[in-house]
Amino acid sequence: GFEDHEVPTSAFDKPEGFQLDNSHRDWVRTRDRESFDSLKNRVRAAIDADQRYMYSFNPQLTHGPWPGIRSESSREETCRAGFGLLGEVDAKFGELVALLKEKKRLDKTLIVFMGDHGLRTRREYPPFHAGTLDDVTFRVPLVLYAPGVVTGSERIPWMTSHIDIAPSVLDLLGIRVDRGLELGSPMWDPKVADRATYFFAK
Repeated sequence: GFEDHEVPTSAFDKPEGFQLDNSHRDWVRTRDRESFDSLKNRVRAAIDADQRYMYSFNPQLTHGPWPGIRSESSREETCRAGFGLLGEVDAKFGELVALLKEKKRLDKTLIVFMGDHGLRTRREYPPFHAGTLDDVTFRVPLVLYAPGVVTGSERIPWMTSHIDIAPSVLDLLGIRVDRGLELGSPMWDPKVADRATYFFAK
């Protein structure tokens, strides 16, 4: 498992009366920055000590509702409202890539960049209709960067799941033992295309 999860305190230790909106956005932004700086320091220290590492960073800034959303906001307006916040997380990712380049470790680092869920309520996404799924509510980004193993980019045409991430990463690392508890499959395995997918929701 991970040596450490860098999860900002904003995920757990919220001010009284907290509701994620513009009034608390800077508080969350600051907690994300503190957590991300801690992650960078850990990565830098591991590289300087020539140690292997496995860290996770879980920013909170991009959770909805995004600034400027109104009850009548359209899909396009909702997505546009999130671009700035998503850009801030993307910039942090760029800082980490720059650190890995500076330390000459980018070509020796496997990176998983992903979202955990889409927008799931009408408060976050006014056009949401219960019992339906679309790209905004369901599809999340996932990029695997595996230099020296994967030589080019490839889009996988079938539905995958978070349960496929661990098998995919372990395959990319060449790990073959102690894998009996996996739930998914490497996401590029064609048999994933024929797998039944179930959704549990209220």
